[in-house]
Amino acid sequence: LADPHVHDAFGQVAAFATLHVGVTAVILGIAWWNQLRRTTFALTVFLAGTMVATVYLGWHFAVDDVAGLEIAALSWWLAPCTVGVRRRPDKALLAPSSSLHPEPPTVPACAASSSSRRTTSRSPSPRCSTP
Repeated sequence: LADPHVHDAFGQVAAFATLHVGVTAVILGIAWWNQLRRTTFALTVFLAGTMVATVYLGWHFAVDDVAGLEIAALSWWLAPCTVGVRRRPDKALLAPSSSLHPEPPTVPACAASSSSRRTTSRSPSPRCSTP
């Protein structure tokens, strides 16, 4: 990798638009979109390290990293057109307590009292109106 004039060196290193950077940037955007702060921070550090490593180790040029980021930005811009999402989800919807342990549905008092089978055809009491 150190000598670009070696036979077949160009074929081993040539790759435009590093998708290591592009895919990581898209995943970073998804973590940011879903308000996952620790994951976003970790992926930011990982993305920066990937960008430095791909250039330092000689697998890509710096322009390849920029092109990977541009592909990620284009993907991020086109995504709402394909899936129809226009805004970030509510923080309450992403809270672990609401997704892992949903509140049990409340049963109105009239439903609990009318659970026993009645054979008479009485009209329900006015306090048991259904919403």
